[in-house]
Amino acid sequence: MILQWYILRQLLAAFAISVLGMCFVALPGITVSAVHKLGGVGLGPLLDYLPLVLADLFPYILPIGYLLAVVSTYGRLAADNEWTAMCMARFSPLRAFLPALLLSLLVGAVVFLFVANLNPVLASKLKEFRRDTVLTMMKTLSPGRTELRFPGGGYMNARYREGNVLRDVILDLPGRDKEERMFAIAERAEFLIGTETLTLRLDGAKKLDAAQDFYLGHVELVRDLASLTGSNRPTRNSWKFMTSVELWRALSNDEIPAKERRRARFEFHNRAAVGCTALLFFLVGAPTGLRVRRGSGLGALAIGVGYALVYYLLAMRMGKVLVTAGTVPEWIAAWCMTVVGAGIGLLATWRVVRQ
Repeated sequence: MILQWYILRQLLAAFAISVLGMCFVALPGITVSAVHKLGGVGLGPLLDYLPLVLADLFPYILPIGYLLAVVSTYGRLAADNEWTAMCMARFSPLRAFLPALLLSLLVGAVVFLFVANLNPVLASKLKEFRRDTVLTMMKTLSPGRTELRFPGGGYMNARYREGNVLRDVILDLPGRDKEERMFAIAERAEFLIGTETLTLRLDGAKKLDAAQDFYLGHVELVRDLASLTGSNRPTRNSWKFMTSVELWRALSNDEIPAKERRRARFEFHNRAAVGCTALLFFLVGAPTGLRVRRGSGLGALAIGVGYALVYYLLAMRMGKVLVTAGTVPEWIAAWCMTVVGAGIGLLATWRVVRQ
């Protein structure tokens, strides 16, 4: 038990360092993405938004952190000849793997709790937060502000402003297609924000085109706020925002539209597969750490990151391709990469135990 507690302490320390390190590395990229999605809002909303994004990434950060911890811990045991000493003392490799197995089950349970119950709610909150924050910014522009960028695409700037009236305006307003898009200048523009639409009343407007400019004079433009803010108002009755229990109940009662039912069933099975990712990473991570004992610690970590990237890339892409093609049942599309990876990991673990 003393040796197992020793291995578990090493795993927990490496796991904490890996998770915190990944959060630190990911934070700048997440911040830049958040600024873009929120349309350059102030610091306060940005700081409220970032924890939600990090929480939404936890089902991916935790398994990768666990994988790095397993590879580095067992790699160090082998590099320091502690693994050789354990084998010579007839300490079973299976007993040495037990701490990592228990930790994988704990991480897997936490990840499944996130993807099954918390992430659907977080996804709804993130979408609603982006929409409401951008709308609030548009409705309460700070005094003197004459520039506005829409997260869904588009731009509006003026020489000066009087309340909701802009003077000497240049705007790039997106639409549902190329024909509806408006790139223009105007002497005067007044904007009114409704519940679902933005109305722009332009005077002295001229549409700018690559071939020829068109003088429009007075024109009123109406755009859907969903296209400008980059998100529709989320609805809790959408299957994308249901917990796994709610999703299973909706599928059983045929409450999901027929055209979306296949994707919904894939989502249900995929959440369970994501919960088993930590167990899969245990099967491939521990043997990998022991195999690369002669290499550097950075090399082992690089291999671990490579495993994670390959797995998530193939799992996400292949599953969606198989579901879209409709060639296999949804549960096979969701579980195929996990089962294949687990088979490879079991073979590698068996070879290590046999040695």
